[in-house]
Amino acid sequence: MINKTQPDSASRRRMVALAVAGVGAGYLPNFNANAQTNAGKLIYGIGNLDPMFSAGFVALKKGYFKEAGLDASFVDCQNGPRARQMLAAQQVNIVASASFDPMVITIAGKLTKVIAGIDQRLPYANVIVRKEDFDSGRIKSFADLAGKRIGVSAPKSAFWLMATQMVETAGLKGVEIRGIGDLASMLAALKSKQVDASMATLPMMDSAEKEGWGVRIVSIHNPEVWQKTIGLGGDVQGQWIFALDEFISSRPEAVQAFVNGWTKGNDFVMASKPEDTAELIYGDYLSAFKKETVTQTIAILKERIWSRDNMVSSDAYKRVVKVMAGDRLVSDADAAKAPYEVAVDMRFVRKARGL
Repeated sequence: MINKTQPDSASRRRMVALAVAGVGAGYLPNFNANAQTNAGKLIYGIGNLDPMFSAGFVALKKGYFKEAGLDASFVDCQNGPRARQMLAAQQVNIVASASFDPMVITIAGKLTKVIAGIDQRLPYANVIVRKEDFDSGRIKSFADLAGKRIGVSAPKSAFWLMATQMVETAGLKGVEIRGIGDLASMLAALKSKQVDASMATLPMMDSAEKEGWGVRIVSIHNPEVWQKTIGLGGDVQGQWIFALDEFISSRPEAVQAFVNGWTKGNDFVMASKPEDTAELIYGDYLSAFKKETVTQTIAILKERIWSRDNMVSSDAYKRVVKVMAGDRLVSDADAAKAPYEVAVDMRFVRKARGL
């Protein structure tokens, strides 16, 4: 049985209406009710169903959360903005999603803290173009996108933030960063020439190249070019695990149990063959993708993306803030209200890893 909770349509409508601004106290679910384990029950949300969150799927499948004394289940929140809305509305206790989200919730009035890292560098700041444009010499590098259109999922999304950072770093003029929609729509927009380039995840790049019409011009597969194009002097972590400070304060034992389970899942995927990890979690959690794609994505994530220790350093946090600030997503003044010492709590990871 899949250990997954999916909100019904009425709950989704209420969640959207409640959003980040505030929630009526009478609507808050009682997560402590009927707890049957030492750490009680906990629902965590993920930004979307993606191999990126394999450690959590492994922890569910292998029973690592239960070993830590926690009755855990998860919700597919379908995108990052919805995940942060659900956390602010306390429909989920913990969220694993975009690193840009915790500060947004904090600035909206609900202090949110990062309790663990997932990756060492974000996997979606890649750029693909049409093969015909690459082969003709029209677009051979990111610098050739001046005066052209780059597709992203939506304005103010993580894709948008990274595209904006890259365009400004390169000093490109006349670039239109166009919101398209979901990942499939982004690929379709590039293929049909609505845009000249598209930001892309690892599976998106794999799909476009295997179909024979897409070529990557900026990719995590080439870290040197990737770092230069990002222009932040270091890696940018793209996915964090975070929770409301009030939940952390009220149920530290549940947070510790969750981090214990997740880090054990992380150790499993880092020590295992990609094929074995895919075999373990594919049927229950990632069957919407081709199994070959899941296996290949896990291999790349393991080699280049995932964090081995789940730590978030002060320098890594500052690079994420730099992408967000300057009124891209938050003002410099608001960003200053959430320094590392306030926004990040690594004690749970340290304890889980005996540090």
